[in-house]
Amino acid sequence: MKLIKITKESANRFILELKNNFPLNELREDCDTLKLFSNPNYQPYYLEENGSLVGFVALWKLKPCYFIEHFAVFDDYKNKGYGTKALNLIIKTHKNLILEVEEPLDKLKARRIEFYKRNGFILNDFEYYQPPYRSSDEPTPLKIMSTFSVASNFSKLKSELYKTVYEIN
Repeated sequence: MKLIKITKESANRFILELKNNFPLNELREDCDTLKLFSNPNYQPYYLEENGSLVGFVALWKLKPCYFIEHFAVFDDYKNKGYGTKALNLIIKTHKNLILEVEEPLDKLKARRIEFYKRNGFILNDFEYYQPPYRSSDEPTPLKIMSTFSVASNFSKLKSELYKTVYEIN
């Protein structure tokens, strides 16, 4: 498994993959996603295994850690160990990770949280709302998972996340 940097030249395919794998309320407008490619803190990658693209991850470099904004394994590769393999590589190459997950209100959401726990993430019990990507949407109540303890600096980490990723000062 290896990470292949996604460039602005291949951004249109990446945007299509984002739309195929995430609901619209978890995505920026296409033009706003394109603008991210000139931000050095934004680091999108395809996940490649034996010459095949099996998924993607979009990371943000924050001061204390990396934030996984989007992580997906393509349908043909799901439930075959590629997600675990990819996440292990991401953990190895990008120490101190955080990500957002939905509350475990149904089986799929609970399964997703368990997947991250099996791969070394901790479910933090702080109140957290993801700011909306689109002005027509409302903030979404989520949970933060991390590969390190965020208890002592959660407020500072949340501020950094809001400022860097969601452009809220």
